[in-house]
Amino acid sequence: MKISTTFSKTIDHVRVVIQRTPDEDDLEMQIEGRPSLGREEIFIDADQNFSPDETHNDILGLVCLLTVEPYCAKNVELDFPVSVGFANAFRKNFGKEIFPTSPDISQRQMAPDFKDALSFSGGADSCAVLHLLPVDTISFFLKMVHPDNGITGKYRAEAALYSCKAVEESGRRMVICPSTVEYGRKPTGFTVDWTPSVAAVLHADLFRLRSVSFGMIIESAFRLGGKEYTELSGRKGYRTWKAMFDYCSIPISLPTAGISEVLTSRISQGPASIWKPQSCVRGGIGVPCMKCLDSSFKCNV
Repeated sequence: MKISTTFSKTIDHVRVVIQRTPDEDDLEMQIEGRPSLGREEIFIDADQNFSPDETHNDILGLVCLLTVEPYCAKNVELDFPVSVGFANAFRKNFGKEIFPTSPDISQRQMAPDFKDALSFSGGADSCAVLHLLPVDTISFFLKMVHPDNGITGKYRAEAALYSCKAVEESGRRMVICPSTVEYGRKPTGFTVDWTPSVAAVLHADLFRLRSVSFGMIIESAFRLGGKEYTELSGRKGYRTWKAMFDYCSIPISLPTAGISEVLTSRISQGPASIWKPQSCVRGGIGVPCMKCLDSSFKCNV
């Protein structure tokens, strides 16, 4: 898989374009009926003060991997170098190569004054996490933008954006990043569970971030209520990505992984209610679609 990156500055943002070009091995591994590479070109609109020259190469490398790794058979070829340590971590955890590398690039470091980040969705779990995190936490919302000729689906962002506005009005820092990242997958959606954090990861150096939190609850972390209890730490989808986030000094944080959906709902209806949480992404502001009440309904936005 070849990946090229371009950056263009406008008055209010910096557009980061990621072009992903599969090779023959990548195309051969795609299986009909399973998620595969969607649009080859995707973008993320970063803060107007974002600068690729002031962003660690491994951070940019992690952003790229979060959009493409499952569709890469053997190699990821970037148009910029990453550290040798980053490449070694990728090889060790995913069994794949990423290049070019440079011995002159040292590992990214964090400082005591760095802040926490939250991959924000506007849902109940996300708002509950925000309540539990320090007040100087910076929230990042990846706003889906429909590309030209893109299938719009039934996703509606009004409720999430309303929640983002409420967060800002409460005095918390919120960064909204329009993006077509979800169109980089076919069918439309996030490449891996951690892909929604690309906005936070991209800004790790601009905002001096030391972690990125997700609204994961105990039912998801340990699969309670499912067929079989499992430890999140033992699952490949977590263990491999945790190693990459750790190496980049922006570790994954899961503040609500030890509590149930019942408790995050109580928090979101109590102290976190000021942020107007709504988990439904098909309904309007304060008006969820309610189709989840039909047990046969499968929510596919």
